[in-house]
Amino acid sequence: MFEQLPHDEREALARIRNKTCVPSLLWQRIAAAAPDGDSEPLLLRRAVIARLQPALDLLQTRGYFQQVRINAEPGKPGWAQLTLQGVSPRFLLLH
Repeated sequence: MFEQLPHDEREALARIRNKTCVPSLLWQRIAAAAPDGDSEPLLLRRAVIARLQPALDLLQTRGYFQQVRINAEPGKPGWAQLTLQGVSPRFLLLH
């Protein structure tokens, strides 16, 4: 199924799946989400979130999830909680 996706979707999914341990942690959180549910929050540096943001934006526009929520982490400047809301069953099929 992964091979049948458009190139830009494959690239975006690979960006959050195969890079380093941080994106793979994000992938695990997304895969553990209930269909149409939310991922568990993941504490990340804002710089890491900024690098992942283009891929997340593309996947959101393609319906893999409804919203990316980024909340500042109190007492930890430069850190934030990343949560994906409304994870599509379509995304869960890729895992």
